Amino acid sequence: MRKFLLSTLIPIGIILLSITGLAQEKTVTGTVTSGGDNAALMGVTVSIKGTNKGTVTDASGRFSIAAAKGQTLQFTYVGYQSQDVVVGDKTTININLPSLSNSMTDVVVVGYSSQRKGNLTGAVSSVDVKKTLGGRPIADVGRGLQGTATGLSVTIPSGEVGSDPIIKIRGQIGSIYGGSSPLILLDNVEIPSIQVVNPNDIESITVLKDAASASIYGSKAAFGVILITTKKGVTGAKPQINYTNNFSWQNVWKNLDMADVDGLKYTVLAAERIGTTSETGAFYYVDRAAYEKAVEWKNKYGNTIGANDPTVFGRDWYVQGPQNRKMGMRTYDPYDYMIKEWAPTQQHNLSVGLKSGKTSFNLGLGLLDQSGMTKPSKKDRFSRYNGSLKISSDINKYLTIRGGALYSRRNKEYAYATNSTTADPW
Repeated sequence: MRKFLLSTLIPIGIILLSITGLAQEKTVTGTVTSGGDNAALMGVTVSIKGTNKGTVTDASGRFSIAAAKGQTLQFTYVGYQSQDVVVGDKTTININLPSLSNSMTDVVVVGYSSQRKGNLTGAVSSVDVKKTLGGRPIADVGRGLQGTATGLSVTIPSGEVGSDPIIKIRGQIGSIYGGSSPLILLDNVEIPSIQVVNPNDIESITVLKDAASASIYGSKAAFGVILITTKKGVTGAKPQINYTNNFSWQNVWKNLDMADVDGLKYTVLAAERIGTTSETGAFYYVDRAAYEKAVEWKNKYGNTIGANDPTVFGRDWYVQGPQNRKMGMRTYDPYDYMIKEWAPTQQHNLSVGLKSGKTSFNLGLGLLDQSGMTKPSKKDRFSRYNGSLKISSDINKYLTIRGGALYSRRNKEYAYATNSTTADPW
């Protein structure tokens, strides 16, 4: 009998609790307006936290939802700060949502002045310099800009150290006689290449992507503008001195499969197809007989002679014909002979800045030393020396005098010069 009473009392208690909970719910109504102009906001999501119940405001900003005392109503809308309100004794709740002013009031450099993002009508992207350039081991600004802004395409034409990146905005294609590169301005002064800028000297980068920039800078800005501003002095009683360095290395991430002996065969067949009967090639020459000897060499020595073993006359090559042409039999993988396993890079930056009263200055010095990946040459190297000075003084509230100087020296030591013939690895 006790077991029966206990089993019947528990369900009855649960039913009574649920009925009590339903009795506490009430209809809450109200209006949602914007914080800037108190205009009614349509489409604001009104939901009860912890449940799947919710509604949206109508064209007049009004809403109606059933909620119990103590529950939390959450108001969310795109472009506005979300707001939580706990339901109390009142049945009417009016909400004023403030706008997300942070992104709309950020100051960006546009032309010869600065504007708030909320006032812009053109296509503008601001690059986060601290994340893009500050924490990455990059050699130049161009490589650092890869993937940082929509519509900005940065292509590295080759793996050669010191090579200028190809920058396009929105994939622009120029005319037959004109270019398609954007205009690059450093503190509103045109520079020939983005390579001359020391990444450590940059304060902000703004990308102007549409034709509106041409109204400011003229026809040179037809394919967009990249605006770069340099650092200024910082406020303080003493100069702020910063020194940074970076040591890194690079290597080949993927070895390409080379033709090996088949490459000699293709060379001979191509020469025979156009009627060439003499030897063909560059460093070492090849003909039908040399190709057949190369096949024999591969079968005999291919697994025993390595890249560091010396080249032996008679075994690896021989002389043929009245012109004493060197005929090659020894096949090799050009990667083993031409490409290093790794190459070092080092960067050093020193900056001194100060702002005292109405005058500020910033001095920056930079050094980049980057070794190339070519193994036989000792001259595959790129170095850059940077120096910058920026001074600004506010004479009065109407007049500010600024002055600056930039020094950039680039030195490229090429490994070797090639053309389509002498670059033939065979």
